[in-house]
Amino acid sequence: MINLLRYQKLSRANRKSRLDKPHQVNINLINKIFEKNQSLALFEKSPNQNIDIKPKAPKQISINLINSGLKAFTKDSLLFYNAMNSSSNTQFYDHKTIDSIYQLELIEPMAKKNLQVISGLLPFYCSEYQLQLIDWQNVPNDPMFQLLFPQPAMLHCKLYDLASTLVSKVKNSSELNHSLLKLRSHITPISPKYIVDHTPLFEGRRVYGIQHKFRDSLTFFPSNLEDCNSYFGFSSQWFNHQEHRQQAIAEAETHQLSCYLLKHSEVSHLKLCCADLFKQPFSIISAYLTPLLDDQFAHVETITIENQLLASNPNLLLQHPEKDSLLELFGEIVNYGKQLQIFTRWHHPQQLGTEQVKLAIEQLLAVNVQLPSSCELKAGVNDNADCWNRLWHDQSMLGLSLSTFEISEDCGPQNYYQLPLSTAWKIYQQATEQQESHWLTHGPIMDTRYGMIEVEGIGQIRDEQIFILKMLHSTNTQWNQRLFYAQYDDNAHWLDQLQPAFTKDKFFFTL
Repeated sequence: MINLLRYQKLSRANRKSRLDKPHQVNINLINKIFEKNQSLALFEKSPNQNIDIKPKAPKQISINLINSGLKAFTKDSLLFYNAMNSSSNTQFYDHKTIDSIYQLELIEPMAKKNLQVISGLLPFYCSEYQLQLIDWQNVPNDPMFQLLFPQPAMLHCKLYDLASTLVSKVKNSSELNHSLLKLRSHITPISPKYIVDHTPLFEGRRVYGIQHKFRDSLTFFPSNLEDCNSYFGFSSQWFNHQEHRQQAIAEAETHQLSCYLLKHSEVSHLKLCCADLFKQPFSIISAYLTPLLDDQFAHVETITIENQLLASNPNLLLQHPEKDSLLELFGEIVNYGKQLQIFTRWHHPQQLGTEQVKLAIEQLLAVNVQLPSSCELKAGVNDNADCWNRLWHDQSMLGLSLSTFEISEDCGPQNYYQLPLSTAWKIYQQATEQQESHWLTHGPIMDTRYGMIEVEGIGQIRDEQIFILKMLHSTNTQWNQRLFYAQYDDNAHWLDQLQPAFTKDKFFFTL
């Protein structure tokens, strides 16, 4: 429940949206982080409580995709990164700086305390821009609030009690983070076998940081650029957040990736999962992309940057100091004959309604960048047909590809968002009944370890009610486009909860 009087006072005080403020470094925020002994800052604090522009010696970070000679952040890069991170227009918050979010003063004290406890276990990462999308008078029911902030029901009550005790009693931040990490490991039911299955072997060794799930596509996870918005809300990114990910998904050796691409000419599609990419200076972004224009990588025809730039903060592009160079680079890649895509996960039409996102989309389309997308069905966020129709309509009007209708994965705290497959099918069916004739959508789709599986419908054969399923795109190309059937189960959320129909023991892909 919102304290309306406090809301009105804050609303008047912040009448001019923080989205409209000029690009500037928020010195007070950086100093506040120092005072809390956070380890995120890269500058030394001077005696007069201001920022000393002399950076600490940074850890040498290898960020180039192919051997490009860029070995570490320069002083300018460090200054750029922090300036972008602390601008009122491009600022991001995480579980360590949650107290800096002034809008949380609008909610009840107990609800705020719940957020402080839960965010230690379910780390979120959201921007000032996203906070402006929330209707704070409708918290906690507002769809964007449900998407961006961890909710109490995401945790088992015992886990919540343990986390609450730790937060109140453990004062040492490193000890607290270590203890919370142990608790967090219990929330990740994703199987290590899933990672091992798709982490390729090269010259007898696992190439960590790469996933080769489908024959023609390769996914690269640069660990230095992996901060994702609200990990708990994006099931595809939940595992990537775990601190032990070095054992499963970590940054690959650049020469290994280069050699792997050269040895695998069947790879025509390279995906870069770089959530933090547009917080970097042009030199770093260029280091990822320009080497791929070399003739030896001619077989890599499509480059997809999986990034929440447009949904989480288009200001990172609009106010990027080197935006013109960035757009010119994107145009050069397209003119070279490659397809360049920026892939976004949209979840609500509210994300498409701002002038900032419309302008960013316009500028990217102007240099022929493709903007594919997907959207996961989430209870409390977009679990009705009208929401999907508004999303598809707005995407169509902006010149975007329509989002595929996906099912939330069975990992992390996704059970909070999950709906039965039967409900997902009904919502999709109702939404498509209202579609315009030129719209083309797919769904509901499960991204499983075996491939992309679509729910084609609910039917009845020989007096048995069934789910009609299709293997759209598989790890085994011989399985592509193959229909199969599962027993109807009104409570099933995911593939592993389904049983084969017609007395069969196993699905064809598990034999």
